Amino acid sequence: KSKEVVLKNFLKRITGKEVKEYEAEFVTKEGQIKIGKIRGSLIRDKDERLIADLVMITEITDEYNVQQARLKKEKILEAISYSARYFLKSRTQQHDYEKILQKIGESSDADRVILVINDLLMQRYEWVHAGVKPIIQDKHYPNFFSPSKGFRTISRKLLDGEYVQGSVEDFSDEAEDFLERYDIKSLLIQPIFVKKKIWAYLSVHMSHRQKEWLEEEIESFSIAAELIGAAIE
Repeated sequence: KSKEVVLKNFLKRITGKEVKEYEAEFVTKEGQIKIGKIRGSLIRDKDERLIADLVMITEITDEYNVQQARLKKEKILEAISYSARYFLKSRTQQHDYEKILQKIGESSDADRVILVINDLLMQRYEWVHAGVKPIIQDKHYPNFFSPSKGFRTISRKLLDGEYVQGSVEDFSDEAEDFLERYDIKSLLIQPIFVKKKIWAYLSVHMSHRQKEWLEEEIESFSIAAELIGAAIE
């Protein structure tokens, strides 16, 4: 898409049309995505013949990511407001949970969102993006509420009220196997407390690419957990 935008704007310049600054994605040799602000101007000789196209690119990746994180935070908070209204009902049915997860997933550009409730039935609810495989019915899906081999660090953080985020290489071998089994490149897990006890956790998965959630995005999920917990109480 960025190639098409760059070519389109180049053709505009050589036909004499004004082209304002614009942004485009670039992929480095290492596969990282960078955002650049592009300005271009044509260089002509004394006979007005085109001899060069001078293009200046300023990297604005960090600035762009912060801006996008703020926009996502606003979208996630809108989804949270919607969710809180559902949780305030005396009884929330399964389709309500799934709709809530859909709102959160779509607002955060996630591939999969899972809610696991810490009760005797270990109720699980899931929303997946189109083309992403559902996983919660798999018997191998781990129980993060119980510190077990390979998941002790994750479980302890959740029980202590901390979020967990990372990509495949950030976890123990067994947790890495879990992520690879379900094609999870990055995940964020946020605990939900009710009356000072862990009631559930919200797990957000990225399958098509790795992601490190920015501070503002994590803050929005933390707010979501607090509001849902307060509504359940």
